[in-house]
Formats: sequence, structure tokens, C-alpha cells
Amino acid sequence: MDYSDHLRRLTVDGDISDADDAPDLDERTLSLVRLGALVCVAAAESSIRKEVDSAVAAGASPAQIVAVLDAISPIVGRPR
Repeated sequence: MDYSDHLRRLTVDGDISDADDAPDLDERTLSLVRLGALVCVAAAESSIRKEVDSAVAAGASPAQIVAVLDAISPIVGRPR
């Protein structure tokens, strides 16, 4: 796969048609990344809860979920 072309399509062209394809990420990592993204965009609580459930089902520990939230908090801030 040509990653530079894929990155250009996602960031410049806005083509997310194959965004669900993340072959280099295992399900746990993918869920943790998605959780961080949901928190960053202030997604609905139900969406965040669903992704937490997905992360746990994929093998993420509570400590890993908290670590993701701790890692992004300096960037996105704490809940208001």
C-alpha cells in the first residue's frame, strides 16, 4: 500500500471511503484511538460509552482507557 497516497486522500481530499480499513491496527488499539478521537470532538456520551465498551471487548484494560484520556487531556482539556 502506498501510505503517502492514502494519507493525502484522507487529509487533503477528504476521502474517507475506506477509513474503516485499518489493517495495521489491532481491534484494541483501534478502539482506543477512536475513543480518543470521540473525546477530542466532544462526541455524545452514548458514542463515547459505546467505544469504551468496544475497547473493553477488544481487551483494553480500565488502566489503558484512563491512560488514553490522560494522554489527550493536555491537548483537549478537561470536561467543562
